[in-house]
Formats: sequence, C-alpha cells, structure tokens
Amino acid sequence: MSDDPPSATSTPPTSLLGAAVRTIKTRRQQLSSHTPEVEGLLTELTDDVGTLAAQEGWEPALAAGMADWATDRGTVFRALRRAHFDEAKAHSALLACCAARIEHGLCGAIPSLPVPGLFAMLPLSQTDRLGHPIAVLTVRQVIRDENGTLTELKDWLWFALEMVRRVLADYWVAHRRGTGAEGAVLLIDVKDAGYRNLEVELFPTLFSVGRNSFPGLFESVYIVNAGWSHRAMWNSVIKRLLPKSAIDKVAFLEGKEQTAEVFNLDQLPEASIADVFYTAPPSPTRSRSTSRSNSSHALVGLSAKLAMTKQGEDRNILDDNQKPTVDPSGNAIHRIKSLSNFHLYLSPSRLAHRDLLSDSEDDEPASQKQIIQTRRTLRPAMLELGASTIAARRASRTGTPATGRAATPAEYASMLQDHHARGLEQYYSPEQYEAIEAMSSPEHSDGPESPQTLIIEPGFPEPGKTECTPEILAPIPVRPGPAEAEAPDVQFSSSNPWFGYPVVRVPRASGDGYAIRPRYGRNRKRDLIKTLLWLFVLRLQTLRSSVERALGLPRLTALFAAKKPEEHATPDQGLRAVACTQSYAPKGTIAKRGGDWIWMVIGFLLFRGTWTRLVGGPLESMGLGVVRDMLGSLV
Repeated sequence: MSDDPPSATSTPPTSLLGAAVRTIKTRRQQLSSHTPEVEGLLTELTDDVGTLAAQEGWEPALAAGMADWATDRGTVFRALRRAHFDEAKAHSALLACCAARIEHGLCGAIPSLPVPGLFAMLPLSQTDRLGHPIAVLTVRQVIRDENGTLTELKDWLWFALEMVRRVLADYWVAHRRGTGAEGAVLLIDVKDAGYRNLEVELFPTLFSVGRNSFPGLFESVYIVNAGWSHRAMWNSVIKRLLPKSAIDKVAFLEGKEQTAEVFNLDQLPEASIADVFYTAPPSPTRSRSTSRSNSSHALVGLSAKLAMTKQGEDRNILDDNQKPTVDPSGNAIHRIKSLSNFHLYLSPSRLAHRDLLSDSEDDEPASQKQIIQTRRTLRPAMLELGASTIAARRASRTGTPATGRAATPAEYASMLQDHHARGLEQYYSPEQYEAIEAMSSPEHSDGPESPQTLIIEPGFPEPGKTECTPEILAPIPVRPGPAEAEAPDVQFSSSNPWFGYPVVRVPRASGDGYAIRPRYGRNRKRDLIKTLLWLFVLRLQTLRSSVERALGLPRLTALFAAKKPEEHATPDQGLRAVACTQSYAPKGTIAKRGGDWIWMVIGFLLFRGTWTRLVGGPLESMGLGVVRDMLGSLV
C-alpha cells in the first residue's frame, strides 16, 4: 500500500494540509518500521483477554466486545506510539485500558447523548480532503444534572471516544482504506459558545480519558466560527495547559476559503462551515456599536486619522493651488523621497516633520539653497495640531531639550541608534553585548561566501568630502543549523528552556548558530496570579450555578419557556435539528453577544502584559504618560 494519504496525490497539499500530510506519512512509516512489535502486542493482548474471560466468567456480550477490542490494530499501534515504542510500557497501558473499559461498560451499545447535538460522527462518505473521518463537536450547551454535577456528561465522554475508535477500526482497517496508523479529524464549532460553557471538571476528565485510554485518536483539530473571545481564551490559558504535541494539531479556520482547503463544503453541515459573519471584526471601529441614528459616520474620521497606511496622495498643506513640479531627470530620487511618509513610529523624526532624504540629493550644487515642500507625515491624529507643544512636553519628561533635534541625517542616525540600543538593553546582558560587539571586528569575517548580516552606519563627512558617505562595518557571520532554519518558531519547542514564553533568536558569540533568549522579562508570581485568577473565575461560575439550582431558578425559568426542547434518539438527529434552528438563519446584522464582555475582561487581565505595549506608545505620544503608567501597574 502506498504511503501517500488518500487523495493527497490528486490534490496538492495546501499550507493547512501540509502538517496533516506529514503526520499521516510519519505514522505509516512508524507502523511499517514497528510491525513486529505491533503483531506481538496483538497476540499478547488477545491471550490476556481470553485468560481473563475464562477466569472471571465474563458474559458472552462482554467477552465478544473485549475480543474485538483486543484485535484492533490501530489501538495497539497508537498505544505503542504513546509509550515511545516501549513494548513493556505499551502492554501495561493496554491492560489498564482494558480494566477501564470493563468499568465503564464500553463493550455494549453506545447510549444517546445527554445533550442533543453535542457530538456526532459524520457518515463515512463525508471525509476531509485526505480521506479522514470527521467528528463534529458543537460546544453550545453544557447542562448539569439535577444534583448539580457533570457525572452523566463525564461518563458519556468515554462513549464518544469509543464511537470514534470503532469508526476508525471499521473505516481504515476493515474497509482497507489504510493500515491502522491513521486517525480521525475533529471539527469544533464554537459558535455561541459563551463563558458558561466551560466547566472546571471537564478539562482534567477530557485530557485524562483521551491521553490514557484513547491515545492519538485525532490527527488534526480544526476550530470554526471562533470569535475574538475564543482566541483570547486559547492564547492566554488553554495553549499554556496543553502539551506541544496537542498544540501542533490545532488550527483555526478563518473563513470559507480556508475551510474549503481542508473539507469539501458540500459534505459539511451548513452550521459548521466557517464564515467571517460569525467572527468578530478585526477593527475596533467596526466592533463598536452604532449611534442612536444607526449610523457610524462619526467614526470614519477617527479611523482615517489612525490608519497606519498612506491614504491618498501627498498634498501641500500651505497652498493647495500650488502644483509641485518634478524634474524628469530626478524621477528615481522622487520615488525614493516618496517613502519618507513611512517613518518608524517611535523615531525622533516623527514629531519634527522632517523629510530625511530631502538633503541627500547629489544632482544639485552644494551651494544652492534647497526649497523643501512641506509634506503631511504619518502621525497620530492628536498630533495634527499643537505638535510642537506635545513634542516639548515629551522632551521635558525625558530630560532632553526640545531644541536639541537632529539637524543632519548623521545626527538623526546617531539618535536612532541610541534609541534602539536602549531597547536592546532589555534583552542583552553587558557580557552578551560585548560579545556581539566583538564579532563586528574585521578578523571575524569569514569571506563573501558565508551568509552575512551587514551593519551600515552613516558616518560624518571628512574635511575633503562634500557629502556624507555611509561606512560599512564588518559583517557578522551567522550560520544557522538545519533544525533552526526549519523551525523558526520555538515558543512551544522542546529546545526552548522557557517553554511557553515568547523567545527570540540571537547570534552566538562564536558565530555558530543562534542562542535562545526570552523576549520579555519573566515574572513567575504574575503568571501564577493569572492562572489562579482564571481558576477562580471558573470556580465562581460553578458557585453561581449551584446557587441558582438551590433557589430553583432553572425550574422557574422552565415555566416561562416557549416550548420544551425536543429529545432526539441519536446524536446525528440532534445535530441535524440544531443545524435547522433559527439561530442559523441568515441575518442582516451582526448578532449581539451578551457574554463576550466577560471574556474581554478576562483576556484583558490574562494577556502577558502585551496590551500595555500596544496602547502605551499612542498614550505617550498624546502626552498621557500618567494613564500609561497607571495601566502598566495593573500587570
């Protein structure tokens, strides 16, 4: 049998399918390499099940179900793979799984869901583009029982994963579509999944059941219809609880285009097709509610002033009727000068309204006085008027006189390098900085063939020269290893000593490869407080539900309900019924989310201090340093 995934040869793998194609190929290669171990474990497990059935006198139905499980090639291989191909550990894990199956009664018929439409397997004719079966998890309702516990839902988690295991055994091995090394695909639909859908008790149960009794069941996990609140929850909390192997499987599908890269849209339930309609808009302006007259025109001007890209053509703010003339011989210089609108946001020239390239033209005599047209530079909206006053206030806070602005490009370059050097002091120790400076000497150069990083520093003009010539310092040789070049993101890599923390790569002092340094300062107490705050919020939600049940509020709400929800016999019927409800009908306006503001507060507090850096710069530019300092004290 070919090692290529089904339909992977006919459909070129996209960026989303690239990881899935590599995973299925790796699994099949591992199975072919460890086939003798898998066959030996199958024989031992079958003998153990037969011995236990004879000793304990199992019923015929239980004995038949356990015998069928003991011959599942995919289950044995996944257990061996989880044990890092150690036969003794894999055999012990399979015996523990055997006891758990008997305890939970997984050998019989699978009962119906306590919550209709929560979980279902799509028909085997409906697969992804690589031929994987699809399981759909719809996280909308998590209902407790009369005693206020989730015991019934926890028990059904075992049956849900058992359903997937049976489908894989029938689909891949019995129908000869695969070798037994393949898994399924989990599609999570988080539309209308508010903060009350998360319960503290479900997380350890789901991780424990899936990892110990059903290892490697899903090859990929795709999340659709996710809003900004779900992404905040994923980035700030869930991603830091999962292992790297689980994080690599998860992918967010932003719209129909990305969903079509992974699935056939005509084979998916209409409710599970990712659409940007259900995703919160990325612009804060679009996220705001409209005015009383149902208009948002008042926000258009603010949005245009805060835009970070060039809007329209340059215009002389002194005289609109005066048309600037451009010499045809200086077209190249004119094109270069047009880039001067795009300055570094924190550079000293933003508040000086300076055209940095205006005095670098070499086609005019040096004695001729240059006339510079005043240009509208890109700056915050509050700096349109009174920029000099705000610049003076910034200079008074930093201790630098406002009149000490750079008069030449060389002085500006020196000021900019000092500004960047102060920022680099947060990431480099004095010893590391000296090592990097030592690498700039000429004796460290390896020649033109080695990959180099050039440092260009504008120098001051010498007495015999009429223009400023840039001085090229020695190159810094950087020789990254093959593993480092292939894995640029090491935040969740095993090579990261600060696992889960943002890191940066810096060149080693010896010039061989890179060293990993933390991007931000670590604060273990702060991270512990954020984690405890998250658990405390979830515990408050559990306490709130307990109080509501003690007061009988759920029964009181049921009296005023429009109608009792219809019960469904199978999960498939529940999924179809949910897909046909009015919540999926086309809407002309964006639906209002009632509980997202709570996730906004939680995400605002749990983000690792990054939001203060986003809002700190504009606040400082507007002279609101006190507000910035107050916000910085919250994290």
